[in-house]
Amino acid sequence: CGMVHKNGEAAPAHKCVKNYSGSSKGMETDMLLEMTIEAHRKKRLVDGCVVADDNSLMRAALCHSYKEQQQITPGFVWPRAPPRGSGRLGVKLRDTGKLPLDILIPT
Repeated sequence: CGMVHKNGEAAPAHKCVKNYSGSSKGMETDMLLEMTIEAHRKKRLVDGCVVADDNSLMRAALCHSYKEQQQITPGFVWPRAPPRGSGRLGVKLRDTGKLPLDILIPT
């Protein structure tokens, strides 16, 4: 909590409203992921469209995990970035997807 004094004293008794400890950019991403999963689980969203700023972190989180796809899909090939030279393979893309596989990726 931000109520702790700089000299290390304990904060006085209060109703703390802090419910997230990361950055505001991370909070936006985590909130959207949580709302998307909850909407699907409660049958309030079948196929959806996300209206937000074009934040690449949000887009990355609202994808399926490559590692999870690889574990359950025979023959799944981990996507790679385009190669930088002829005869070379591109590097594997980072696995940033957090959306469960049973939920469609929103557009």
